[in-house]
Amino acid sequence: MLPTDALTPGRPRSAIVVQTRSGWGVSGLTGRNSRANIRRCFVVCAIAYFLFSFLELACRGEEANRDGTGAPSTAATRRVPEWLSIGGSFRSRVEGRTGIDFEKGADDGYFLSRLRLDVGIKATPWLNLFVQGQDSRSPGIRNANSRVRDPLDIRHAYFELADSRRRWIKLKAGRQELLYGSERLISPGDWGNVTRTFDAAKLTLGNSETNVDIFAASVVQVDVNALNKRQDGNNLYGVYGQLKELMSNAIVEPFLLYKTMRGATVGPSTRVYTAGARVLARLPADFDFSTKLAIQRGSLADDTISAWAGYWILGYTRHAAALSPAFSLSMLTQVATAMPLMEHEEPSIRCSRRHMRISGSPT
Repeated sequence: MLPTDALTPGRPRSAIVVQTRSGWGVSGLTGRNSRANIRRCFVVCAIAYFLFSFLELACRGEEANRDGTGAPSTAATRRVPEWLSIGGSFRSRVEGRTGIDFEKGADDGYFLSRLRLDVGIKATPWLNLFVQGQDSRSPGIRNANSRVRDPLDIRHAYFELADSRRRWIKLKAGRQELLYGSERLISPGDWGNVTRTFDAAKLTLGNSETNVDIFAASVVQVDVNALNKRQDGNNLYGVYGQLKELMSNAIVEPFLLYKTMRGATVGPSTRVYTAGARVLARLPADFDFSTKLAIQRGSLADDTISAWAGYWILGYTRHAAALSPAFSLSMLTQVATAMPLMEHEEPSIRCSRRHMRISGSPT
């Protein structure tokens, strides 16, 4: 059946966030026994990151005082080479749950934290390198699992080849995020404390108006006791396009996905095809409209899969108002049937769901 990401509207992302633009990353360490070495490297890099940020601000202030303009001079900003970008972010929040598994008194309150440090290198005009480490923790939670806890691991590690002159072709290979269909189709799930990444190769053809992504990927499995790695046999292939000139005041995004799971370690043999399109349109009188339809066919062990899903959102934004308030009415529909291969047998799974939501916010 269709994955949850294709059906569930994006969750709110309100949180206490502290984000900066400098940091370090760690790569090149593998194996179960290397986690202690990664921890030491990560701590050293974190300390170096904060020291570097402090010294950078101090240098900028000193240069500003020297020239008397009150603004940092270019000499201070050039202390970081142009080919190097360093960054980091820290996010934390407190969560509480009540009635876990519908049990009275089964409550839990805990703290979630997520630290990311990264390094980007522009080796040549056509070659970029990027590495990002992530440390996710959940002190105070009961029965912590890989959805909230993953200490010291590699989140991104990829290289990117791009045509710097024509800019119509780009190749990105390594550990990376995949994000398509406004995160309803494929999403990193950034609201979670531990996000989803893929070991993937992605080829992008076209320009900002018309382009297509072709990718082959394998989802990375989170292991709280060792470095994360992909699961052999659990693969995803896809083609996702974006057409901005096909229709007036509209964007059309057709897609085709193929997921395969083979081998005893990944469960029953699965082959699933998903095809569909997403459309975003600007309507008269400050209205806008977006929709996505997806059809899915395939097999799960001895059963066949037949499903479809879609959503429809009508929005209104008052651009003439001071705060530009936005309102939307959305409807979500899912229908799925998993049928045995024998036509005379009854379907083994049937489900349908419809959901409607009205929301509004100042923008």
